[in-house]
Amino acid sequence: MAEVYRARDQLLDRPVALKGALPRALGRPLFVERFRREAQAAANLSHPNIVPVFDWGEDNGTYFIVMEFVDGRALSSILRTAGPLHPDRAAEIAAGCGGSVVLRASPRRGAPRR
Repeated sequence: MAEVYRARDQLLDRPVALKGALPRALGRPLFVERFRREAQAAANLSHPNIVPVFDWGEDNGTYFIVMEFVDGRALSSILRTAGPLHPDRAAEIAAGCGGSVVLRASPRRGAPRR
């Protein structure tokens, strides 16, 4: 229920990823609350394989999260073009995401599991 865009932090002159809630989700109070909690939880996590959150907020009724920009292909794009991943490749990607360290740390910090 959100889209991520490449944007530019004008104050610090750097690329950032801007995650914005889709308009159809904004009328759902539960979604807005989950989006806010996601931003706060992610901002409190510190791990080399977790993208840092720089800011979050609301502007004219649109909620957003500002994160570090990481250049590369989105997993959704890879899946669309190549199809399902081989289990070994999926395990390799998961291991690169911090594996059990991230999975153990994030629930204690309030990060949602999806």
